Amino acid sequence: RDDYLSNMLTLLADKNTYRVVKKSPINKLISSLHDLLARWRAQDYISITKYKSLNCTDGVLPRAYGLPKIHKKNNPLRIIVSSKNTPLYGLAKFLHDIIYKSIPRPDSQIINSTQVVERIDD
Repeated sequence: RDDYLSNMLTLLADKNTYRVVKKSPINKLISSLHDLLARWRAQDYISITKYKSLNCTDGVLPRAYGLPKIHKKNNPLRIIVSSKNTPLYGLAKFLHDIIYKSIPRPDSQIINSTQVVERIDD
């Protein structure tokens, strides 16, 4: 546990990648989301039901945790950011579903590299 915390703190201390904020941006984020959804609702882009399900009155910031890269020497951590229960999670899922349904599925798919070689040989 101590090694994990030490490694995470080292990763998060990188000033080129991360920065410390003085004030939580959650209230501004929720306000911006509310304004966006209100505009969409006013223009009938979304129903009142969808507006209520996407609107967030409270929320948490995304959480970061580290997963060890077990295939590398010394098992360095890979930072994973979880957006579950954040104000934008519902909006992201809503937009993902729209985009996913809008893109046609390919007639075929490749499962693994062996299948690629087999198809090339055919």
